[in-house]
Amino acid sequence: MSASGFIIKNLNEFKRDLGMEDQRRIKAAHTAVRVEAFALMKALKTEIRSGAPGGKSFTPLTEIAKAFRRGKKAKAQKPLYRLAAPVRYRVDKNQGNMAAHVGWVDTGKQKASSSWQGIVKMQQTGRQLPISGHLRESILKLGQKMKKQGLPEAKYLFLRKSTTDFDIPARPIMAPFWEAHESQSEQNIIANFARKMRGERI
Repeated sequence: MSASGFIIKNLNEFKRDLGMEDQRRIKAAHTAVRVEAFALMKALKTEIRSGAPGGKSFTPLTEIAKAFRRGKKAKAQKPLYRLAAPVRYRVDKNQGNMAAHVGWVDTGKQKASSSWQGIVKMQQTGRQLPISGHLRESILKLGQKMKKQGLPEAKYLFLRKSTTDFDIPARPIMAPFWEAHESQSEQNIIANFARKMRGERI
């Protein structure tokens, strides 16, 4: 005897059950990724507000930049804290593959602001900012106001004529954040999937 065989009864029912199980696995995988993407979004918001995405602190603001921040609350907040507000996430499914996007992205319901994206790009790469006549005048007026108030920081707002631009340093956000979270994030997705397949609510 060189081979053996067996008969599968109710083959159509068997195929249906296999298909249902595949759909359950796909749904569980999508949920596992979506839950982790949501957690990453919250972590990114928190770390931006703390001024240290991925545990790496932003370069401090210049005295001029600090002077333009209004109110005690604004002055107490970390550099770029406002960039946390428009952070979103999205999970795409395409031909059996899934991709999670976290940051300043379109969600399908909300379109990412091009102005926010421009600010984020500028801050992450750094740039030279030319000082226009209007900007120079605004800085001078603020300096004069601060001087009358007796604030020692006023001296930084009286620019030399030779100062024609500001050097905005690079303040990386996504690279240090992902470097700090990538390994744990992969483990979380696997754990989320296993829990979902066990019927747990995640």
